Amino acid sequence: MKNGRQLELKISDPGEVRDLKAAEQLRLAGDLTRALRSVRHHVELPNGRHVVASMKLECERLGYHMEVSEAVAMANGTEKWRMLLSLRQAVDVNSVQRHSRVLSELARRHGGQYEGWQCEPVFPADLEDK
Repeated sequence: MKNGRQLELKISDPGEVRDLKAAEQLRLAGDLTRALRSVRHHVELPNGRHVVASMKLECERLGYHMEVSEAVAMANGTEKWRMLLSLRQAVDVNSVQRHSRVLSELARRHGGQYEGWQCEPVFPADLEDK
């Protein structure tokens, strides 16, 4: 929440449709979508620290920072890993779709899946405060 305003997005559509809707909702709410901000990307991977380590290394080479990596126990006795990656970026349609495609492909190559992204909105008043 910034300046007393909070924007909640609930987008359940897959991939590029989700990104398009989210970027458009941010824009319509007054967000400066081309302004850089921290964007958090969510990835789920299959069991295995080596898979997480490999994914982390590839993501870091591309400029992403891994904030969290945690194992989650599944009902069938296996584990899956949740990664939270961050990057300072814009959230216009082209930017979010480009990053979603890159992370979707990396996750797929490691046997996982890209879950989406989230960020705080940036409004004109936020930039005036600086």
